[in-house]
Order: sequence, then structure tokens, then C-alpha cells
Amino acid sequence: MERPDSRRQRQLVAGLVLLGLLSFLIALIVRLPAAQAWQWFGQDLPVRLEGPSGSAWNGRAARLHYQDEVFHDLRWRFLPARLLSARATVDFSLRAEQGRIQGRASSGPRRDLQLQDLRADLPVAQVLRLADQGRLPVDVDGRFDAFLEHVRIDADGSLREIRGLLNWIEGGFTLADPVELGSYALRIEGDQDRLQGQLQDIEAVLRLEGEITLLPGSGDIRGEIIMQALDGADPALIENMRFAGLPEPTAENQVRFQGNLADPFGFRGDIQ
Repeated sequence: MERPDSRRQRQLVAGLVLLGLLSFLIALIVRLPAAQAWQWFGQDLPVRLEGPSGSAWNGRAARLHYQDEVFHDLRWRFLPARLLSARATVDFSLRAEQGRIQGRASSGPRRDLQLQDLRADLPVAQVLRLADQGRLPVDVDGRFDAFLEHVRIDADGSLREIRGLLNWIEGGFTLADPVELGSYALRIEGDQDRLQGQLQDIEAVLRLEGEITLLPGSGDIRGEIIMQALDGADPALIENMRFAGLPEPTAENQVRFQGNLADPFGFRGDIQ
């Protein structure tokens, strides 16, 4: 019969061996050059890196290509303490030609993706291109400044949860002539089935205030908002509002609308 002391000794040796192997693997990852890590693990990703340097644990790349967009000075730093929760977590940042993105990303055994404290400051036109919405019937101007507290995406790309604040800064649009609107904030929360937003104007010449609901799967959108042209509104804006069916643009119009994002000219609404 095996003695208890002998069994404990073997368990201790096995534990020490396992700890040694784990320490070796962590040291290997920490020291693994970023260029080599990219050759091994990055070829199936939908992005392309130029000039990776540093280590896989703490590194940078001169440029990142995604679709037709180019970002610069990508930096990342893994957080080893988060491995204890079985999630690989990395802080990252990168620059665009006219903006910046930074945040924290993590992935677990189910290959889901979670984003925390994601901050994006980009031109609206670039955001529309990234979202594959670059062919709108009007040119949209301004900047997109977003702070997303939490985003969770399944391995199949399905949005499971989103919560944050989206700002449209110095917004406007161009039909025949450019029309300035001002800045707006949209508090958003929901998932792949339904996104609920609370819209508020900020230093704008067009008052927009109310609730909006978007069904991401179909692109259907509906809402109830207050719409009112304020002091300083461009005459072209007032004329466009009349053309859209608001006979008194400077009045406090209670508007209930519905439509689809794929058909911007197909929106219908009631005015109260």
C-alpha cells in the first residue's frame, strides 16, 4: 500500500513541474517578438499590420489596414492578471488621419469579444465607411465622438449587449448646399434585437429631443422626438424641414416617425 508521504511528494513534484511549464510558457509569450507572433497567429484576421515591433505581450505596429482604411501607431499591452479569470485582455490604442481609438478588449474560451471603456473620435464620413454606410443620398459632416462603456459580441459576430454614449459634434449635411446643425448626444443601450436610444441636442440650431428604437436585424427604426428650428438656423434648413412635411419648423413639433436605414427617403411620420 502506498504511503501518504510518498503520494504527497509526487503531487508536490507534479505541481512544481506544472508551475515550471506555466512559467516557461508565460516567459515565452512575454519575450515572443510581435513580428513572429503575427506570422503565427494573425494571418486569418481581417486586418493587416505593417511594421510590428516589441513583443506579443507589449508591442506596437506602424500601420493597421482594415477594409480600405489605414490607422497608425497601433499599441497594445496585455494584462496578465486577467488570465486568472480565463480571459485574454489587452489595452489598445491607434490613430486615424483625423482621430483616435482606444479601449480595452478581452476574449474568453467561447471566443466572444468584450470591449470596455472604448473611446472613438473620428470623422463621421470615416465611421460611415467602416459601417459600410458610405453611399448615403446626402453627405454627412461632423465628427463622431463615442464612449462605449460596455460592448459584448458573440463568436458569430452577433451583438449581445451595448451601453454607451454617442456624440455627433458640429454635425451637418450637404444636399445642394451645406447645412450646419450643431452637436447631439445619443445615450444607447440594447442588443442585437433592439437598441434603445435617448437623443438630446447640445448647442444646436435644430432641436432634436426624444426616444429612438432601432431593430438592427432589419434596419427598421422608429421614434418620438421634438423637432424645432432654433435661433440661428440656416434658411436652407428651415426650407428642408418644410419640404419634409413640417409646415411650422420654428414651432415645437412633436414628431412620431418610422422607416428603414436602407431607405433614407422612405421615412414616414406624424406631427402633433
